Amino acid sequence: MPVSNIASGGAFRRAYTSATQQAFLEVQELGFPYFGEVFERLQFDNLNIVVREILLGHQRLETERMLVFRSRLGV
Repeated sequence: MPVSNIASGGAFRRAYTSATQQAFLEVQELGFPYFGEVFERLQFDNLNIVVREILLGHQRLETERMLVFRSRLGV
């Protein structure tokens, strides 16, 4: 899958019955083919599913599952 650093401004939506980490990661993985690429930068703000700890400024420690997910995608 190509990697891009361009914001598409597009939207991909999918409904789930519960807001689990598995559902969150699945919708990310399904969304990339929809846009035809994996974006170089993904910004999730302070989402507990993604961010384990907020550091100084804009630095964040990501959860272990998010780190594995990102490494699997190559971003």
